Amino acid sequence: MDPMTYREGGNSDDYNLHKHDITPLSEALKPYVQSGQPGMVALFAYNVWPEQRRCQFWDFVDDLARQTGAAGVRRHWLTHQGGSRNLAALLFSAIDVPEDFLQDAVEEIEDVALVAAIQESEREHATWEAISNIWNGNESNSTTQL
Repeated sequence: MDPMTYREGGNSDDYNLHKHDITPLSEALKPYVQSGQPGMVALFAYNVWPEQRRCQFWDFVDDLARQTGAAGVRRHWLTHQGGSRNLAALLFSAIDVPEDFLQDAVEEIEDVALVAAIQESEREHATWEAISNIWNGNESNSTTQL
């Protein structure tokens, strides 16, 4: 599931995950868990601000695991703009998922993002250096850099 964010209240059928969604969600997942087939469900909630709502999302995930009979839950989060967090939860059954499963995956994603940011910074620096060369009349070095 990839809702926009988690909302404790409300009952609208929209792009958010609401507390009231637990019943249809558990009804959809429970037969699969009971089948004994190995599987995993990923739930994401983006841009979760207040600490209370973060706890409410984790409570929702724990309740969903209890209602479906899932064997376990793994949780992780990434800091988002301005201090909010993107939350991720995995519910699994009939498989063994290491405790650090999400941490390893997130660190790999963060490493890729860091490399991309460094490369972008280097491109911006090269562009500004070329502009500076043109400004200072040293155009022979600038054309290859732009």
